[in-house]
Amino acid sequence: MESDVTRLELARPPQWRQAMIIANGAGADMHSDFINYFHEELARAGYLTVKFNFLYQEQGRKSPDAAGKLEKTYLAIYNYLVEKEKIPGKNVILGGKSMGGRIATQIADRTEATRIVLYGYPLHPPGKTEKLRDAH
Repeated sequence: MESDVTRLELARPPQWRQAMIIANGAGADMHSDFINYFHEELARAGYLTVKFNFLYQEQGRKSPDAAGKLEKTYLAIYNYLVEKEKIPGKNVILGGKSMGGRIATQIADRTEATRIVLYGYPLHPPGKTEKLRDAH
């Protein structure tokens, strides 16, 4: 059975009231300049931030996993914050860039989170402008 465990990194300021998950896009992992910038700057602004890799990135593959597996990974990060870090679910902000943001919106109703921050939202699959990704 394939594991749904991935690496994550926390930036924990001395005093914080909310946590934010920052999921990366399909083309770059959690160490991209874009994700690093928000991870560090939001922590400086007083948010506990967490960044992570999706499983396909951990495995060194270029193509993203199916939506269900991406969602399962994102939910595992949310559940880690709630269960292991003891952060109330309503104090977790879901976030992400591009694909990571889309996955955040797809799992939002399975969490207690009340906020989502998107750094770009891919409404269309690449090259398929007639198809919308907004059903949820």
